[in-house]
Amino acid sequence: MSSRHGIAAGGVPRRTSLRAVHLNSLILEHYRLDDLVGMPFVIFLLRISPNLKDVKISHSNVAAGIGQRLYPHLLDVGEYSDVKLDQLRVVEIKEFTGARNEMRLVKLLLINSPRLEKMVIRAKATACTEQQERMILKELIRLPRPSPIAEIIYE
Repeated sequence: MSSRHGIAAGGVPRRTSLRAVHLNSLILEHYRLDDLVGMPFVIFLLRISPNLKDVKISHSNVAAGIGQRLYPHLLDVGEYSDVKLDQLRVVEIKEFTGARNEMRLVKLLLINSPRLEKMVIRAKATACTEQQERMILKELIRLPRPSPIAEIIYE
């Protein structure tokens, strides 16, 4: 969808005069990444906050799957190459299930954070089988990252 329709329509404004240059920490508790507004809003916050040092997201999967079917907003990482997170050092994602948008958000954070030191991903205890967790971990390890010291911790 076109970004001119706004976040509520699944678009992420590319140009905005808003800059959150003093924001160095972003914490989103019980946040939905799979609905119409959730993921675009996270991208918008990342785009306007070039000095973020740490990001913590606790994913909420209330009515899991419903939002994905009704309002698919699939994150195309290449579309957000203008998101610059040059100061980002630490990322923590809780209640991780390995859903498409979660994996795409992890990829976006990794490839746009050249100084990233640590990404901690805490899996949702009841979300995956051991085999699914191994597949998620395998995919996480393969993700490209420009930071030579970036460590991914999956627990």
